[in-house]
Amino acid sequence: MISWARATPLGMLVWPLWPIAAIAGTGSALDVPSMLLAAARGDIAVLEQWVVAGGDLNARDSKENTALLASSVAGQAAVVAYLLRNASCELDLRNRMGVTALMAAAKNNHRPIVRMLLHVGARADLRSDHGTAMEIALMRQAADAASCLKEHELQRGDCAAPDGRAKHAPSASG
Repeated sequence: MISWARATPLGMLVWPLWPIAAIAGTGSALDVPSMLLAAARGDIAVLEQWVVAGGDLNARDSKENTALLASSVAGQAAVVAYLLRNASCELDLRNRMGVTALMAAAKNNHRPIVRMLLHVGARADLRSDHGTAMEIALMRQAADAASCLKEHELQRGDCAAPDGRAKHAPSASG
């Protein structure tokens, strides 16, 4: 039996460039691995079919990866934007290694995706086995992602606790 995916050190999937039809069979009901492959390859049409058929965009594979995580790993900004427009898409779901979409985008230096995820409220303070998104970006020398995360940190200032709630109200003087 041929394995259709392999895990990277952070537990994220890497797919060979196989056509969706080779994975999905006859094109009838898509399964979760096919949907994740579509997300990683940038195939929004397949994701739309998944939603129309009643599929859950937060569905997970055996390693707990989601479409948002798969598209973030692969740098598929259009897919990430599509998923973020869907109200049911959960931002901070983790795979088995504790990795979120933000961490995956930061690791792979996908600044536009890091920016999108932060803009809609992804939590930069979450920690996986490999650290926070910032720590992962710095470890991987992903300068663009680290810069974006730093900008976000500076914009938030000292007013947020690690759980994202306000520590104290900022004063009128700054």
